[in-house]
Amino acid sequence: MTKLFFNSSLISHLQNCDVIYYDFLQSQVILENKDHNCAIPLLSLNLFLNRCAQYFGHSISGQKEAYKTIMHAKKSIPILLSQTPLLFFLPLKQNGLTIYINYSRLTYLPQQKDRSTLSFVDDFQLEGLLTNQVERNYLNAKWYLHKIYSSQSSQ
Repeated sequence: MTKLFFNSSLISHLQNCDVIYYDFLQSQVILENKDHNCAIPLLSLNLFLNRCAQYFGHSISGQKEAYKTIMHAKKSIPILLSQTPLLFFLPLKQNGLTIYINYSRLTYLPQQKDRSTLSFVDDFQLEGLLTNQVERNYLNAKWYLHKIYSSQSSQ
């Protein structure tokens, strides 16, 4: 099992990636954007996300429970790794696999004609997605972040 060392480079890759997914053939977590892929050899995507969350001082299960409680959700639970910097990833099913898209880099254009394509700030695109799921996940994530930040400012 490979040890995952966090440093400013890995956090920068997390901030700048558009999509995170697991490459089963190579046993690697892939952080992808338009210009660069970063491959991290690990046993699973869940292990990677857990280690990221632990680096920022919490657990994935705790973050999922918080989202479920606040949003009354049962599936398509996004993962909030960090608020500063904002590392918030939305799960999507694509070709039978779960991928995570970076909320901060997503360009949400509800008026665009081809609504089955997701666009990111660096012009990277994912095509052939379930539009209703993407829109629902995006809007729920936006509402969740609003609730978190507004509750913190009132304390």
